[in-house]
This record gives sequence, C-alpha cells and structure tokens, in this order.
Amino acid sequence: MENKKKNLFIKNVLSNLKKNYFIQRIIGICIISLFLLIQLSPILSLLWLCISTLYFLYIRSYRDIYIIWGFTVSIWYLIFTTSLAEIPIIIGFENTQIIINYLLDNNFLFESLCFQTVYILDAFSAKLGFSIYIPAVVNIFSFF
Repeated sequence: MENKKKNLFIKNVLSNLKKNYFIQRIIGICIISLFLLIQLSPILSLLWLCISTLYFLYIRSYRDIYIIWGFTVSIWYLIFTTSLAEIPIIIGFENTQIIINYLLDNNFLFESLCFQTVYILDAFSAKLGFSIYIPAVVNIFSFF
C-alpha cells in the first residue's frame, strides 16, 4: 500500500515537472521569436519559428506549433496594423509607394518592422500578381 502511494506521488511529480517544462519551453520560444521580430528582423523570427517547428514535428507536439506561430503572427499583425491604422493598408504595385511615403513622413514605434513587412508583402504581392489588402485594428499605440 505504501509502495503504491510512493509510486503515485512520483508519477504526479514527474507529470507536473514535464508539464511545466513544456510550458517554459513554449514561453522561451515565443519570447525569442518576439525579440527577433521587434529588434532584428521578421525574417529571422520566421527562421527561428521554422527551426522550432521542425523540433516540434520531431517530437510530435503539434499543438505547440499552433501556439508559437499563432502568438508570433498575432503580435506581428497587431504591431503592423496599429502602426499604419491611419491609412488603408493595400500593398502591391503602385499602392506600396503610398505606404512607404507614409512610413518615411511619420515617426512611430517599430519603423523597422513596418518597413520590412511592407517590402516582404510587396515581394509576395508581385509573385501573386495582385495587391494585398490588410484590414487594420484600432490604433492602440496612439493612446500612449
């Protein structure tokens, strides 16, 4: 009887440690991805996510893939759309020049991220052959 209790206790402790390790791993990946996205480059952030995705595919943890990609893409979308909330965000062909001029004429947070995103989406638009419209959310950063 006492042996069963010890085994049950050990199982509970190990499962809690394993659960906390997975949560810490996901939080760490998301923090590194956010740092790369904001400070360095969205391309480096995407590369980091691809490497993390390969790891999660290897260990067959598909839910974690959705979490890390969802977090990063959501933050990227919020930053980009709130920074450009005053103008319609239509990227591609001659519309890109309007957004680039707006970015050059105005000062705001995350300029580098916005420039790089516009150029990435412009290249993507050129490959697709049509303009990309991105609906914007309310400009949260204007309240600060």
